Amino acid sequence: MGSLIRSSGAGKGSIMEPLLLSTGQAARRLGIGKTKLLSIVRSGRLPCVMLDGRIRVAAEAIEAFTATLPKGYVPGKQVRQ
Repeated sequence: MGSLIRSSGAGKGSIMEPLLLSTGQAARRLGIGKTKLLSIVRSGRLPCVMLDGRIRVAAEAIEAFTATLPKGYVPGKQVRQ
């Protein structure tokens, strides 16, 4: 089984980041509330996994999701296209 933590650097000053985030952590990373995050998850736009009855979102899934957002996206604001 692989590690659930990844290193974001090499050496002494590297930061360990979890590969799976709670809904609160994922929402903070996206700059949105948990309710909005759950809405995005339910819509299928952001994949998740259930572990011990709790929703977890992969850090890579958040990166992929943000790559699909329109240019000029600001959390909580409508974007005109």
